[in-house]
Amino acid sequence: MLSNILSRTRTQVSAALVLAATLASPALAVGPWASNPVVFGQEVGAVVDADYSAAWNHWKDLGYTPVNLSGIEKSGAATRYSGLWHKDPSIVSWTSRRGMTATAYQDLWNQLTAQNYRVLDLDAHVVSGTPFYDVIFVKDATFKPFFSHRILTLAQLDSKIASYDALGYRPIRINGYRVGNQNYYAAVWVQDGLSDAPIKRDLTSAQYASWWTFYKDHGYHPVDIAAYVKGGALLYAGIWVREAGIDNWISLRDRTAAQMQAEIITQKKANYLEIDIDAYYTTGGALRFSGVWIRRAPRNVLTGNVVLSGSQIDQLKAKLVEYTTNGTDGRKGSVGFYIEDLTTGHWIAFNPNEPFYLASAAKTFIAAKAVSMPEISSGDLYQLRTTDWRGEATRGFTKADIGDNQTIATYLDHMIDNSDSCSTDRLSGLITGFDGALAVNKFLDSQASMQNVGEITSICTVDKRIQGNAHACIFSVPCHSFESWGRAGDTSYSTPADLACFANVNNSGVSTDSRYDLYYNTLANSVTPAEVGRFFRSVADHDLLTAFDEGDLVRELDKNNSYAPPAAGNFQAWGGKDGGKYKVKSWIGLAWNWDFGAGDYSSLTHQFSVAMFTEDWTTDDSTGDSKASAIIGDAIKAAIPYLVSKR
Repeated sequence: MLSNILSRTRTQVSAALVLAATLASPALAVGPWASNPVVFGQEVGAVVDADYSAAWNHWKDLGYTPVNLSGIEKSGAATRYSGLWHKDPSIVSWTSRRGMTATAYQDLWNQLTAQNYRVLDLDAHVVSGTPFYDVIFVKDATFKPFFSHRILTLAQLDSKIASYDALGYRPIRINGYRVGNQNYYAAVWVQDGLSDAPIKRDLTSAQYASWWTFYKDHGYHPVDIAAYVKGGALLYAGIWVREAGIDNWISLRDRTAAQMQAEIITQKKANYLEIDIDAYYTTGGALRFSGVWIRRAPRNVLTGNVVLSGSQIDQLKAKLVEYTTNGTDGRKGSVGFYIEDLTTGHWIAFNPNEPFYLASAAKTFIAAKAVSMPEISSGDLYQLRTTDWRGEATRGFTKADIGDNQTIATYLDHMIDNSDSCSTDRLSGLITGFDGALAVNKFLDSQASMQNVGEITSICTVDKRIQGNAHACIFSVPCHSFESWGRAGDTSYSTPADLACFANVNNSGVSTDSRYDLYYNTLANSVTPAEVGRFFRSVADHDLLTAFDEGDLVRELDKNNSYAPPAAGNFQAWGGKDGGKYKVKSWIGLAWNWDFGAGDYSSLTHQFSVAMFTEDWTTDDSTGDSKASAIIGDAIKAAIPYLVSKR
């Protein structure tokens, strides 16, 4: 909690808050975040047990639920696991296990089904002639009846398909495996209101392709693809479903690891959610992958909860089309925004439920957490240590400041006003030291109910994860050495081992595009525009922070006034935080009125919130950067006057 040096008394502040409550409008319309769309997904494909375990723990800690799990084994090689995780608030609890014996599986099944869990995914893989089972159990907000079986012969599978279909259950998972000379199947059915869900098994590649085309032409999309060896041939099973609310879908099979990785990045960029991943070995022992992706909302549609018409809107639409398609310059990018009139609840948005990279706009969330903490106050002094240095001598500190004590307020100023990496990481370290790992994410979850936001990290963590895609040695280099080298070409803090690592990174065959794409694909430091809207609505409703802490946050945002539209008497002040990284640009912020006069942050009436994001333009290129800045400014300067006209 940052202390405020305010001349106004608490009595006057309280009176202002009472007056604001008295004059408050009726409850505002809920923004597009209310549906809690499932758009944040993560994946691993055919990794060894230790790597799967690390991913499982990482995504669990970030609030993801496992939704897909399978294992494969080839003689003489380690078992490899694949999996998917989603941020899905409809699942209230879950348990997943892998490599279970039949007895252990049955014991767990008995225990959890008695507690109203259901099987979401079930897989079997065979090691040295013994089957082992991989399973995900979930507890839904409303229980969904299900059936699951793990040792079905072909005749039994066909019988179950017919009998469960008659009862209104649909298949959601199927897997084939072989024990000795006998082939078996594991399968799961659920009763969830969707019953038009055909299943096919033991298909050749040509047969699968034929059914795939047939079901596509009749309005179905794939749910599950399984591949397994039977009778010396690679066969396929598939499940399809016909359901409303699907904008588009993609399914692929027989992809190499490199091809699958490229597809995962491409489809996530286009806001597809992967709902199935399967790894398998061909009859020749080659590793291959299949996958299914869906997208529930159409992209690149200007939307809102007010009628959108007139010349202002037409001009904005034209600019968005130029930016998001191969326009006059033959280039295109992605745009997402959410702009809300906080006095009426009216909003205009473009791709509001699509993940975008925050870049330095993430520092807004770090600042919000910092000002909320009772352990630190604005005047508290903390030394700027050598290990804090990040090589940036023009963003507030210089090397001459190392060793000096600096106030929390100074670190906040440099972080927001100058985007100083050193200050950001010093504050991030203090937050972690007091409240533990993922403290910013936990704050956003508990205080603002934010769902679709990725891991908020330090700057050093960001940069190491990017360059770690070129060479893993970078994770062993101290941050002050690494960042001084990367940001300033300064190796005065670097050891011979550090220098050797830098050479490995520079000589890596992994391109800059790939380094960043692989990092962005993790959705760390990413968010949906609508989720930023939820954050700022919480600020405007005075729910996120106390009045004094809110004032401290807005005081920092007031130092960055980029992209301000003409106020025209509709607001008195404007501020926020910009961000830029390779191929991305962002700006998030607020407009507000002073309740007690300009510069008095003790009581504010918020007028507008803005969340603007672009991707795919190369921000290191002046032309691309200019285009990204232009579309951000164009959207803000069109949307806010239009929302004013709807008051």
